[in-house]
Amino acid sequence: MTTQSFTATKLRQEIITILAAAQKPLKAYDILSLLRETRPNAQPPTVYRVLEFLKNKDVVHEVSRQHTYVLCQNAEAGTEHEANLLLICTECDTVTEIFEAQLSKPLKKFSKQYDFAINCSTVELTGVCQQCQA
Repeated sequence: MTTQSFTATKLRQEIITILAAAQKPLKAYDILSLLRETRPNAQPPTVYRVLEFLKNKDVVHEVSRQHTYVLCQNAEAGTEHEANLLLICTECDTVTEIFEAQLSKPLKKFSKQYDFAINCSTVELTGVCQQCQA
């Protein structure tokens, strides 16, 4: 992952690394716990500030339904996202990110129709993943 659009401080890089190594979405306190392995004095506001920064740079997605965070898989840092889908399995809590450019057309149409400026177009869909269906 490139970090051309922002300075990848050591702390930011550590949190990106934690999320990249995770096999599942992580809560902020899970990230804090893992961060404390290298930074014993790390505090919750530190993690939340970095996560908010990374969200604003489209490096991290917040999964609202789970109150968790996942590393963006479909775009490099600083690349504008037109439409993302997060497929959330209600059985195993996995989150699969899908970038679907074709979704941007109807979203733009709706936003224009309702005179609404979209800041973020990440849509969370819940269901059961293929593995859990088996």
